[in-house]
Amino acid sequence: MEEKQLNHFSHEEHPLILSELQKKKDNGSIDQKLVVCYGCQEQTLDPAAYCCFACDFFLHKKCAELPQQITHP
Repeated sequence: MEEKQLNHFSHEEHPLILSELQKKKDNGSIDQKLVVCYGCQEQTLDPAAYCCFACDFFLHKKCAELPQQITHP
């Protein structure tokens, strides 16, 4: 996976890096790192998320890419 960085308003200390949370083991099973998204407070079950491992900060890809502002009609 190419390294994709995101400067996010909710975590200004460091850029967030899109990282894989699943690794396939030699025996075919999948090792999943279980973390909680700071945006929606749900467990991250996606194969990748935006992460700052130094701060133990994680966001779902979809939560990290939400706009800060929306226009309601």
